[in-house]
Parts: sequence; C-alpha cells; structure tokens
Amino acid sequence: MDIGKYIGKFLIKNKYCSLSGLGVFELKKVPAYEQKGEIINPAHQVTFTPIGSIDDTFASFIASFENVSISNAANNIKEYCRNAKEEIEINGKFAIENLGNLSSSNGKLVFHQNADLNLGLSPVSITPIEIKPINTEPQEKVKEDFSYPPANTTYLRNKSKNWTKILVAIFITAAIGVAGYFGYSYFATTNNKPIEKETTPVQLDTTASQSTTDTTSSLDNNSVQQDTTSTQSSTTTDTTAAPAKPMAVGKEYKVQIFTFVDEAKAIAKVKKLSGYGNKASVINSNGQYVVAIVASNPQNDTTKLVDSLRLFFNPKGQVHIIN
Repeated sequence: MDIGKYIGKFLIKNKYCSLSGLGVFELKKVPAYEQKGEIINPAHQVTFTPIGSIDDTFASFIASFENVSISNAANNIKEYCRNAKEEIEINGKFAIENLGNLSSSNGKLVFHQNADLNLGLSPVSITPIEIKPINTEPQEKVKEDFSYPPANTTYLRNKSKNWTKILVAIFITAAIGVAGYFGYSYFATTNNKPIEKETTPVQLDTTASQSTTDTTSSLDNNSVQQDTTSTQSSTTTDTTAAPAKPMAVGKEYKVQIFTFVDEAKAIAKVKKLSGYGNKASVINSNGQYVVAIVASNPQNDTTKLVDSLRLFFNPKGQVHIIN
C-alpha cells in the first residue's frame, strides 16, 4: 500500500495530516504581497511539527480508497513511518511524493518543501499611477431651496419594520445563547459523569432479636410490642448502605485545541478554559505555543473525541490528540 501518494490528497482536503511516529503536516496559504515594485503571487506552504499524535482520520481516509479496514490502514501507516525513520538514519533524508524531503537536524526531524510545489506565474510589475492635477474650474453657486419637504406618510410603517428587525435580532441572539449553554452542559456531562455502582444491602443477624423475643415471651402484650418496635427501628438504622463511589470514565488524552505564535495569547486562552473547569496547559513547540486540554471518552473512541472537541472549541481550526 503506497501511503505517500495519499498525504498530498489528504492535505488539500483537510489542511493537515497527522502521521503517528513522525509528526503533523499543515498546509497554509501565503497571500500575495508587494516586494521591490513587484507583486509576488500567492503560494502554498507546508509546515511540519515533530510532535507525535493519535488520529484515525488519515487511516479512515486511506481505508475508503483502498477498500480495507481502518486498522489495516493504520498498520500500513505505522510501517511507512518506521521505514521513513530508518531511511533518514541511513541516507540522511526521506522523500515524500510531490511534497518534499524529511531530514534530521540536531536530533529533530525537519521538513524541506519542494521548490516547484507552488505552481504560479512570474511576478507582475506594478504600473505607476499618473496623478492628475485637481480641476479648479469655478462652480456655479447652488441656490438654497427653502420649500418644505412633502409629508412623510410611511413613518409609522417604517417604524414598525425597524421594531420587527430588532425583535428578530434579539430572538436569534437568545436562541444562540441557549443552544450554546445546553451544548456545553451536554459536553461537560458526557465527559465527566461518573458511573455509579450498585449498592449491596447489608444483611443483619436476627438471631439476637429472636433469642430476646423467646426469653421475653412471658411478658405482657405491651412489652412485646415495645421490643418489636425497637428491634425494627434498629434494623432500619443498621441496614442503611454507604453511597457508591464514582468510577473513572475511560482513558484521558491530551488534545491540541489551538496554536498561537504569541505566548501571552496562549496563556490567556488557558486561563479562560481553566475557568470553565477544563484541564488546560501550554506546550512550547518549535517557537509556537500549543494550547491543549485533557479529555476522555467513555468508549475510548479517539475519532469521536476529536470530532466533538473540534466542533465545540475550534470548528475552523486543527484539533488532534498529542498523547
């Protein structure tokens, strides 16, 4: 199975590609800019972060093309990454089809993009703009109009339309707020709800109560009733079982939610997430600051966990498991 030919396709579709054991590739678009009187065309840039991650999305992508199981595709990806490291140790570099080369620098993997990856036209020269002088021809003086404007018969109608727009905007804002609150509550309940144990009722030894009843059989009915009442009350008190302790809800994973260039912004985001009860932290990765949180899934389904966190925290960004 040729894993290398799927990396570029997956990058174009998802803007990132996580390879377990190697790192994460990200596809970014550099906009056009001016340099020395020329317009430099926009280009695509592939960045690489040598941080291991667990993500089954790429394996699922390959399995759909190769018509195999996801586990089979994941095993082939691991074999591809192992061969890449071995070739880097032997030859000093490893070529990835249509993208570039991986090499080792100071014990870390470094990616070098192909020069012909950005397919664009040559730079376009900027045509100078001719600034014409302002026309200073005299203008005729406009006579002021002192006539009264016609009566506005549509004032009330326009006013009612404005109030309708305001009410619709308030209703939409309230609906979004309510949906966000319930969505966050559902997410927090799903990830943090403990599993309750069944309590086992405590059985009491009734031999003592029976012997007491036999020895006091000669007493009158009133004393027998009192002894029976006391025995029942003591049995009710002793049979109260202790509440069950909550159990763990699956393996915890450290998931990358955001990536910042500014450390202050990353720390501010961590404080905000921690204020909502999340276990958030900042990881320094090659000059970038990764904001990660600790989360888990009851069924240990990493794909479902990553999809739910991406939908809730960063729908337009890249979210993947670090370890």
